[in-house]
Parts: sequence; C-alpha cells; structure tokens
Amino acid sequence: MTLYSLLILLRNVVAGIEKLPSDVLESARALGYTRWYRFVDVELHLIIPSLFAGLRIASVTLVGLVTVTALIGQGGLGQLLLSGFNQDFLTPIVVSVVLSLVLSFIFDSLIARLGYWITPWAR
Repeated sequence: MTLYSLLILLRNVVAGIEKLPSDVLESARALGYTRWYRFVDVELHLIIPSLFAGLRIASVTLVGLVTVTALIGQGGLGQLLLSGFNQDFLTPIVVSVVLSLVLSFIFDSLIARLGYWITPWAR
C-alpha cells in the first residue's frame, strides 16, 4: 500500500512539474538562481498544491484499500463488512461503510485544510 500511495504522489508531483509556467522558470534563471535554489524558492512553491491534491487522493484511496484487505485476512473495517456479508446481516455492513466514508471524509478535509493553510498564494 505504501508503494501504491507513492505512485499516486509521484504522478501528481510529475504533473505539477510539467505544468510549471516556463516564463516563471525563465525569470528565475534570469535572476541568477542556481538549480537548487530555483527548485526550493520557485518550483517547490508551485508544486505544493499538486502535492496536496495527491495526498488527498492517496489518503482516500488507502482507506478504501485498507477496507478491502479483510479479504486477505488482515482485519480492519473490512472485517466488519466481510462478517456482515457472511452472516447476511445488514447492520455491520452499513456500519463499516459509514465508518469508512467518515474516515475518508476526515482525512480528505484535514489534508485540504492543511493545504489551504500552507498555500495562501494558490487561492
């Protein structure tokens, strides 16, 4: 799951790098920025919103994947879902789905608020 989340993050960072405005990079180069300082002072600030979008996607995806891991015997909220299906009992299924949705919503909103707070220039 760690590798899967890193794949999501890497794809978003690459997408953010590809969408960097060339005139901004050219201006940084004209001001005499070295490659490292240009990355830290200019590119990193422009990539951060894309990174937070990747974190939001990865967190919600991982909550879904952790729920599914009960199929391979790893437990978690998926265990409640699986036992509800095995017993043909609707209450554990609904509880598991609602808890997974709430957990996903909490992670998504926390990361979105953190990204909003850290990147005031992206509003």
